[in-house]
Amino acid sequence: MRIRILAISCFLECHNRAQVARQLKVSRRSVNEWVKNYLNTGIDGLKANMNSTNANKLDDQQSKPSINI
Repeated sequence: MRIRILAISCFLECHNRAQVARQLKVSRRSVNEWVKNYLNTGIDGLKANMNSTNANKLDDQQSKPSINI
């Protein structure tokens, strides 16, 4: 969350999104998404999708323990 707020702060200081991404060493796509969310819904928009970045990528079948005897 800290990096997202910092990105918005830099953007609001008249930096363009590419400069913000380079400065913070994050992808420009991420900065674009954060700025879009911030402009649409305010600070609460920065919280969107925070849990999905570390979401479990296994489907139900893969996550079941297998027993090999």
